[in-house]
Amino acid sequence: NKETFLVRIPPWRIDIQNFEDLAEEIARIKGYGNITPQPPRVTLVPPTQEDVFTLKERVRKLLLNFNVDEVYNYSFVGDSEFAFLEKSGITKALVELGQGPAPVELENPIAEERKYLRPSLLPHLFKNVIDNARFFDRMRIFEIGKIFNLEKEGPRERLHLGIALAGKKDATFILELKGM
Repeated sequence: NKETFLVRIPPWRIDIQNFEDLAEEIARIKGYGNITPQPPRVTLVPPTQEDVFTLKERVRKLLLNFNVDEVYNYSFVGDSEFAFLEKSGITKALVELGQGPAPVELENPIAEERKYLRPSLLPHLFKNVIDNARFFDRMRIFEIGKIFNLEKEGPRERLHLGIALAGKKDATFILELKGM
C-alpha cells in the first residue's frame, strides 16, 4: 500500500531537480537513523552460455578421454620460432591457407626472444615433444590457444587447436588421429 502525496518545491531550492534529490532531502529531514534499511530488490539473470567456451570444454574433455594430455604454452615467440616455421615449410602452408604468419610485434616485450605474438601453435608443440622425448616413448599432447596474425585491418586473433602425437617405435599416429 503506497502513499501518494504532492510536493511543491519552493522556487529558491534550485538544488532539487529530480526524485533522487527530493528523496535525499526527505531522508535528511526525517533523519537517516530513522529509516529502516531494506536490501535492494534485484533480479539475477543467469549468464548466457558462450558457444566458444562450451566448444573448448567439449573438445578438451573429448581429447582427455582419448588420453591426450593438455599443454599450455606462452603466446609469445621470437625470431627462432619464425625460423622454425620457415625451415619446416609450415610458413608456405599457412600462406596457402590464407593465414600467413605476418608477425604481430609487441611494443614492450618481456624479453627480446619473446617480442612477437605467436602466429601458430606448432613451434611450441614441437618443442614440447622434443623436450619430453627423453622421458617418454610416446607422447600425445594438445593445446587450445589463440594465434595472432597481422592483416590489413590490423592484428587478428583466432582460436586454434593443435595436436601432436609422437613416438619412438610405431608410426600409426595418423590412424589414431583419424580415429579421434
